[in-house]
Amino acid sequence: EPCPRCGQDLEQTDWAKLRAVHDGPSAAGYRDSEKRMCVDCLAALGMLEFEMNGVSGGGQRSV
Repeated sequence: EPCPRCGQDLEQTDWAKLRAVHDGPSAAGYRDSEKRMCVDCLAALGMLEFEMNGVSGGGQRSV
């Protein structure tokens, strides 16, 4: 499976799973989603720090 942003093979690099979960009064108007992305693209999106609570699985090492 390639990274949806850069096309790099996720089996050959470190990756993270991004999950968007909507809550609150407007949540019904949005769809929750989830995708894997290489950590370089994750950093490029400005997500240099993220919470590690509830982490399961992942690429070759924890990020």
